[in-house]
Amino acid sequence: MLSWKYAYLSGATVAADLCINHQRSVSPTLVQNVSEQVGLLLSTHESEWQYELPASINTNDVAFISIGRDGTCMPVLPKGWREAMCGTISLFKADGTRLHTIYQACAPEKGKETFDFLMHTEIEAIKQKCPQAELIGVADGARDNWTFIEKYVKYPILDFFHASTYLAKVADVLPDKTKLQKKIWLDDKCHQLKHEKGAVKTISKEIKELKSKEGVCLKENEQVRATLTYFTNNSQRMDYKKYQKLKYPIGSGVTEAACKIIVKQRLAQSGMRWLINNADNQLIARTLALTEGRWLQAWKNISTLN
Repeated sequence: MLSWKYAYLSGATVAADLCINHQRSVSPTLVQNVSEQVGLLLSTHESEWQYELPASINTNDVAFISIGRDGTCMPVLPKGWREAMCGTISLFKADGTRLHTIYQACAPEKGKETFDFLMHTEIEAIKQKCPQAELIGVADGARDNWTFIEKYVKYPILDFFHASTYLAKVADVLPDKTKLQKKIWLDDKCHQLKHEKGAVKTISKEIKELKSKEGVCLKENEQVRATLTYFTNNSQRMDYKKYQKLKYPIGSGVTEAACKIIVKQRLAQSGMRWLINNADNQLIARTLALTEGRWLQAWKNISTLN
């Protein structure tokens, strides 16, 4: 009970809850110490234990699986803010309905090897459970995201929101246009990118031909150049018309939400600072608590230990 509550709440809040609602007086330090020992136990056996999908899910209904990977900063001792990693493995029906999401997270580490190993283990396990399902990946343009994801998926998909933010950079420097006209241009290009075949090439060509009011080509403008580079590097991941026809997600919202609910909401509260090991123990408990069905399975696994 302590470790489940601590997965969601600070030690002081858990102690207050136990006192007010359960008539049990404990110190925040006890809550932290017990939860850290549980987290250490979970972390020690994390790569050994297998978890079943919720009973409500028929694996035959899983048409495709979306893999997401992203980082978010959290406060650690003694170095300040560093990047923790979050991953999601989401199961979808053929009509695009999301059935289930498995969460994974790790505290900041150089090289991200532990996180990638845990994600690899989860991906291989879900492939065995749903061998008929197509694997896709949805992420932003960070190179290390795709270095990992593209080893597993048939369709790598660049998050549409990130693509649209680069178009917004171009809209900002359009010459001789009002704020409203820039918005209309941006909306038009986003619609084109989302719904027209070959849109990346067409839009890139148009951007290259933009000129300032003095007739100077804008393709050397820093914001324009960044957009062209981004589109060139990710063009093979931006066939949004095709992805939507297949009912695939074109946004990485599930993974970005995971960064918020797993890391930010719990480990980045005001005044918090974490040792790396303690953060890892907390994150494993939190991912098990937030992945449907896993918390009770983890405790069944613990009960079998000598």
